[in-house]
Amino acid sequence: EAYLTLDFPFAANALGVTLSAEFSGTLTPESWSSAGSVLLVSQSGRRVVRDNHPVSTVTARFGRLRAELQP
Repeated sequence: EAYLTLDFPFAANALGVTLSAEFSGTLTPESWSSAGSVLLVSQSGRRVVRDNHPVSTVTARFGRLRAELQP
């Protein structure tokens, strides 16, 4: 089955920032979640995360990379 996937650069030693791959069926702010997503690749410099809903079973899916600054 095919899944929506996010592939992004990742610096494990980056301080002060948290990256989260989030998926949603709508674009409303409260609908985004990383729950149920699957980490496929976690290597130095790279992360690949996929949605948990096959694209054949939904009418719309969206993915985003959320960056949060830590104090």
